[in-house]
Formats: sequence, C-alpha cells, structure tokens
Amino acid sequence: MDLKQMTAFCEIILSGSVSAAARKIGRTQPAISHLIVKLEDEIGMPLFERRGARLHPVPEADYLFRQCSDVLQHVKEIEATMRRMRDSSDGELRLVSMPGPTVEFLPGLFARHFGDNSKAQITIVSRSSEAVHRLMDAQQFDLGIADTLESLPAAQAAIRRTFQFRSVCAVPATHVLARKEVVTVHDLRNEPLASLLPEHHSTLDLTAAFADIGHTPNFRFVGQFFLPLLNYVRMGLAIAIVDPIAMGSWMRSQTRPEEIRFLPFEPQLDFNVDLISPSVRISSTLAKRFETCLLEEFEKIQQRVF
Repeated sequence: MDLKQMTAFCEIILSGSVSAAARKIGRTQPAISHLIVKLEDEIGMPLFERRGARLHPVPEADYLFRQCSDVLQHVKEIEATMRRMRDSSDGELRLVSMPGPTVEFLPGLFARHFGDNSKAQITIVSRSSEAVHRLMDAQQFDLGIADTLESLPAAQAAIRRTFQFRSVCAVPATHVLARKEVVTVHDLRNEPLASLLPEHHSTLDLTAAFADIGHTPNFRFVGQFFLPLLNYVRMGLAIAIVDPIAMGSWMRSQTRPEEIRFLPFEPQLDFNVDLISPSVRISSTLAKRFETCLLEEFEKIQQRVF
C-alpha cells in the first residue's frame, strides 16, 4: 500500500465515485480505478460494492479510511514542517555564547531576522569564553560566540572567524565628559569605573593604558558582562569602556537610552570576538541562515562609526 493508493481510496470514500475522485486528485479515471484494483489485490479483499455508477464501501473500508486519513494527514504535516525548515522558519538552533550577547543581542537578532511566525526551537546557553571554545571543539552546538583567546586547547576542531571591534566609552548623559567628542584615558584619571573581571582582556588592556600615563584605574564596580554595568553608568555612578555589541544592546533594550552617551575612546582598545562554527557537525538550514545573519551583523558593527 502506497500513498497514491491511500489518496485515491480516501477521495473515493469522500466523493462517492471514481470520476469525482479523479477530478479532485487531477488523475484520469482509469488511473484511479487501477490504483483501487491494485490496492484490493494487495490487501486480499474488496473495498467497495459496485451499485450502478457509484461505489459503496464495505464495512472494513471504514476502518481503512480512518487509518489512511491519519497517515495522509501526518504526511501533510511532515511536508509542511520540511517546507518551514527549508524556509528557515522551523527547525532547531543551538547557540553557546559568552554571557553578554545572550541577554539581548542574540534574541534580538533572531527576532529581527526571523520574526514571530517562526516555530524554530532555540537554545541559547551562556558560558565563559573558555567553555565556549571547548564546547564548539566538541561539536556540541551549531554556533558559538566567544572572546578570542591567545592560547587555545590543542584540539581545534571548530572553524573560527575573528572580528575586531573598537571599544567605546559609556558616560552618563549629565556628566561633563558627555560634552566631549572623544574621551581619553587622561579624562578618566579620577573617575570611578565599571569593568569586567580583573582577568578579562578588556580590564587588563585598560589597566595597561592607565599605567602608560602613570596612573591606576579606579575600578569601583566589577561584573561578568557589560549590560548590567551600564546601569551604574546610567545612574551616574561610573564610566565604562565597553564593546559596541553591548552599546547596541543597550540602545535597543532601554526605554531611555539617551541617559548614556557613547563616545570614541583613546587610546584605541580592541575587543576581538570569535564567531565559531563546527567543522564536523552538519548544520541545519536554519543554523546556516542564522550564521549568515551573525556574519552580516558583525561586519556592520565593525564598520559603524560615530
């Protein structure tokens, strides 16, 4: 028994005649009759009684009709799901990222590019950059975002593309420095700062910039990622040197983003971010499309100027 036979059989049950079923399916009447004869031969019993020009199903045909209808409906659902997967509106996407992008950047990017009609199942996991690299090397996720690490494990089984983003200075809108065109490390000598953990490269780079002018930074607020730290800036309690991904997330997620002014910072401090994809794990159409979206977004951020 195949799908063509099931379809012809169900249409005859619904329409009551071979000719009506043929018109509905778009086949010739002899072709439909042949399918029914072949089906009856395969199951070893008649399914209809011929009374004049009409076919009347035998009692056993009622059971077969219910079963075939369920199968055909299931096939339609599978076809619809596969079309959505082809169009990247369905499927599964597993992302692992350092904490910052998981708050607004990744969910927002998905919403902007795929919309609320998508039925895709999305998993976004937050891990340290070191853990992101390990998990991607183990081929456990479709995509990963992490800080570029100077020393990586010996097994480098993932594909890494590095993006260099220029840091920006987040200043309270009411602060005197908000009126400047460019903020320098000299301007921050006596200012309380909000920064990432002491071992993060951005904190180490900023500390080195202060050392070059003979000063020590006043790290008053320390956190794991920038978005929460920007609240201290908004409240006028600190200034922060952040990456442009955090800046964009703040601007999109806040009802009053103008409470912080983002300015160029000198000396130039770079944030290097790796977009990581598996080299062995086969990516779904959805994952490939979202990877393209990420690449385009990172390129836009790189080119963005004040």
